[in-house]
Amino acid sequence: MPKREYELSEEEEKALTAHLPGVNGLVSIDEWVHNAIHDKARQHMDILIEEYTDKRAKKLSEGERNQIVRDAKVKTVKEHDEAMKAEQKERDRLRQESITEQRDRLVREHEETREVPNSWELGD
Repeated sequence: MPKREYELSEEEEKALTAHLPGVNGLVSIDEWVHNAIHDKARQHMDILIEEYTDKRAKKLSEGERNQIVRDAKVKTVKEHDEAMKAEQKERDRLRQESITEQRDRLVREHEETREVPNSWELGD
């Protein structure tokens, strides 16, 4: 598992650990980060399990949950965003191609209906 690091300024750390009225200051920033990230991961695992299976996440053992998540065929946010950009690019290309085809059709129709005189009458 990759280690993650974060940096806080002295002022940020002081504000987070300060005892303030109506706000619970943090005894340990590291513990808070650890708890926050693990809770967010658990929430996402629950959603993943319930979206992609017919199982209730809360009724599964940790091992069953982990196995389902491990086996899940899902895209990362980055992969999803790249796929969406590629799809948008293709839609834009097709739209531009369609516009070009429409313009060409209109030009052809105009050329076909344009009357060209058989003879030019010259004034005397």
